[in-house]
Amino acid sequence: MNLKQRITADFMAAFKAKQTEKKNFLGLIKSTIDNEEKSNKGYQGEITDESILKIIAKFEKNTNELIKVSTGEALANANAELEILKSYLPTKLTDAEIEAEIKLAIDNGANNIGGVMAWFKDKQADRKVVSTIAVQLLK
Repeated sequence: MNLKQRITADFMAAFKAKQTEKKNFLGLIKSTIDNEEKSNKGYQGEITDESILKIIAKFEKNTNELIKVSTGEALANANAELEILKSYLPTKLTDAEIEAEIKLAIDNGANNIGGVMAWFKDKQADRKVVSTIAVQLLK
C-alpha cells in the first residue's frame, strides 16, 4: 500500500469512527496531494511517495511553527495534528546517530561543512542539528 492509499484508508477509518478532527485534517492533506497531482508540476499519473513525504514535511514544519505560538485548545489541536503527521513520516536520526554518521563522513573525506551536509543528503535527519554537531566536530 503506497502512502496515498494509506492516507485515504486512514481518512475513511476516521470518517467511519466519527473522529471529526482527524478526518478533517487528513482530508486537508488528501486535497493538497490531489491538487499537487492535478497541477502540471512534472507529475505523470499518480504522485510518488517521495512527493507526498515532501508535502507532509511542509505540513509538519507549519504545525511546529503553530505549536510555538499557540495556547490552550489550539495547542492541543496542533499537537494532535503533529502526531498524525509523524505517523506518515520516516523516523529521523537521533543526535547520537547523527554524531556517528558525521564521524563516518569525516573519516571518508568530508573535511568541511559542505561535505558533511552532502553526506546527509539522503538521510532523515534534522539539518540544523547536523550543522551544529558538524561545526563542533570539524573544529
